Amino acid sequence: MIKRPSWQASVVRRLSVVVAGLSCLFGLVAPAQAAAPELSAYFSRPSVDGTLADPLPAKVLELIGLAAPDSTLRVATFVLEIKAVKDALVAAHDRRVDVRVVSEGSGHNALLDELAAAGVPVTLCDRGCNGPDTDISHHKFLVFSRLTDGRTDVVVQSSQNLAPDTGLHQNMLISSGDAALADGYRQVFDTLVSQVRTSWRAPFTSTGGKVTVWMEPRDTAYDQSTYGSADLVAAMIRDVGCPGAIRVVQSQFATDRPLVIAELKAKKQQGCDVQVLVAEGNQTVATAAELAKGGIVVHTFRPGGCHYPAGDTCAPDGIHSKIILVDGPSAAAGGARRSYVYTGSHNLNGGSLTASDDSFVRVDDPAVYAAYDADFTSLTDEVVKIVPRAFPGAGLQMTANGPDDQRAPRAAAMRSGYTAVAWEDDRDRASAEGTEVYARIYRDGQPVTGPVKVSMGGVGCATGWNHVQPSAGVDDAGNAYVAWAEDGDCRGEHNIAVRRLSPSGTLSATIWANDPQWSGDQTRPRIAVRGAGGFTVTWEDGPTRTVRAAGYASLTARSFAPLQVGTGDRPDVAVDGAGTATVVWQQAPDVYGRRISATGATVAPATRINTNAATQHLAPAVATTPGGDSVVAWSDNVAVTGGDVTTVWRVRTRGLTPALGQRFAEIPVAFGRYAPNTPSDGGKEYPPLCGKVDQTYRCAVQGSPSVAVDDTGRFVVGWTESDLWNAGRSHEVYARGFNADGTTTGRFPCERMNPNTAGDQSGTAVAADGRGFHLFYVEDFDANGYGDVVARTGFTNTGL
Repeated sequence: MIKRPSWQASVVRRLSVVVAGLSCLFGLVAPAQAAAPELSAYFSRPSVDGTLADPLPAKVLELIGLAAPDSTLRVATFVLEIKAVKDALVAAHDRRVDVRVVSEGSGHNALLDELAAAGVPVTLCDRGCNGPDTDISHHKFLVFSRLTDGRTDVVVQSSQNLAPDTGLHQNMLISSGDAALADGYRQVFDTLVSQVRTSWRAPFTSTGGKVTVWMEPRDTAYDQSTYGSADLVAAMIRDVGCPGAIRVVQSQFATDRPLVIAELKAKKQQGCDVQVLVAEGNQTVATAAELAKGGIVVHTFRPGGCHYPAGDTCAPDGIHSKIILVDGPSAAAGGARRSYVYTGSHNLNGGSLTASDDSFVRVDDPAVYAAYDADFTSLTDEVVKIVPRAFPGAGLQMTANGPDDQRAPRAAAMRSGYTAVAWEDDRDRASAEGTEVYARIYRDGQPVTGPVKVSMGGVGCATGWNHVQPSAGVDDAGNAYVAWAEDGDCRGEHNIAVRRLSPSGTLSATIWANDPQWSGDQTRPRIAVRGAGGFTVTWEDGPTRTVRAAGYASLTARSFAPLQVGTGDRPDVAVDGAGTATVVWQQAPDVYGRRISATGATVAPATRINTNAATQHLAPAVATTPGGDSVVAWSDNVAVTGGDVTTVWRVRTRGLTPALGQRFAEIPVAFGRYAPNTPSDGGKEYPPLCGKVDQTYRCAVQGSPSVAVDDTGRFVVGWTESDLWNAGRSHEVYARGFNADGTTTGRFPCERMNPNTAGDQSGTAVAADGRGFHLFYVEDFDANGYGDVVARTGFTNTGL
């Protein structure tokens, strides 16, 4: 269970709307003295560490304190776990307010017993008041008959429990001066207290009909007959015509609401804009995957994950709101456009529909809709930017999202703000042929070109060709240089092709880096480009299992012919300002590096990079400063003892001098808070990197590192990571920033970079310069096994 922070920790924003024609006011609004009905909307938007003040319970306390002597107050609550609220209710009772409370009784807090002992009538319903005794009484409403400021018939309907969990995003509606609405809630309260099994049917409405309230558990046969669906929520979604917009924010969304899932998918296919934000947790994983099959992108709301949380808790910054926003033609309204807010205590799971005591509330008011729309925009902004105030320029873009399978991105950036990325595009995964290489150029995080096909298809043959394993570099003028393993003549062997793409989209002729070595399979090329356009290419020679390299002063001027760098495979390369290349590679079981000048001379001989004794060190990546300092990242399986886990796969990094001496010792980029074979606390690290799953200790697997460095030596590492607690997610993508000495103070924190957690995320490619960094990765949005290349642009290597 996630630890709950102090309830004093979050921020509230308010919208007040006078229904009878008064204008909408944002911020603090003077209490309404007139009898005209008024609606107010409030939102809890917690900080990352949960330290901001003024939560929704403060508004509840304020209203309880205003309850007038000889008035009535009815409270229906799932729990009562805030002592200040209990004390306020007792104080109201002592000043002759007729206070009555109904609450879920199973496992209830002792504060309810204290409230009853003080003379307040408290009804406790075990496993629900009106349902089939299989769920809970989940209500969150209060009804005041009169306040000392003159307001009457005040109704509070919230997603917020009377509990210290305001580190979560919540919403609250407050109505005043509406007797019809207040009377409806009072009648519900009385029904709850009666504990008579009830399946609710028709709703009640506010004066003028702007607010409609359905209670639960539902009579699903009535809903089928009246609304055309046994699921009331599904019926409300079906009512929306397309093109229109449907946006869902839910703390719980389970697959046992198949009619809701089906209607959302149908609306997406009909052309509606459908967006879904769900809370972190196992329950939402299968739902997200199911919605993804219908083309709906589901964002899991814990922006950035939670490996090293601020404030030592993962509780802040989750979702507990229950909101659906619809905007479009309404069939029930004869095709007229309607903008509805649906909220209340209703979760999108089976229990809320047919078993628990819950409310489902619709508001038909433009200003209230605008407030909820702004709240949704704030939530999505946080999903994309993680911490908007810290990374206001961050973005989420599609680099390539065609019908083919896009994969294996590689990227590089230069000081002038240009970034180049290249990837594979496989039109038919069932065939070993037909893969092409594409590239795209960005500047300051914005695309300069569209996706451009760099490879040439088959040359002299119609079948059997492919182009794979691209790598990209960029010069100061924004020209992208793409190297890839090319089999265009269908021989079944690859050569190393290089081609230049200009910012205007013009492609150069192809050169062959492995010329004159045409025999044998040449694969896994990597290219590193200097500002003036010189470059070094390195690749793997299949027959000899050696790493080779060639250097160029320009695209048409070779500075050194192919030479053997070392024995091994999976090379990577980076160049400094003088053109000296740092080449790294796997040489089982270790990672090695060598420095080669722009003319091919050895500057630093082959040197082992890793210092630990793991049995495998894989997939090295390297970045180099203009002065020649290098950073290397790799993945290894260090042995551990003491339980079920015997090896732990972690990405590590080490800093090197121009002579390949040590600048800083190797360190894990993120080892996690909990040692292998020890219990973990999901409230302090989520998902944990090590912990117990199904009675067995396990650790997540990190791999596929990429690294980029700016001119000062500050660097960013990207990597993939399996989700220990949610196997259905496969892999996710993370990044973390470092100072030049390997420390992390003041740098980009360890964050999960993929807002979507359905499907698989893989293949990181990070590019950095003095302005910030961009991360590219492969994203399977629709969980069909086909990838798209995503760009996370505009982040800075700075702290929160």
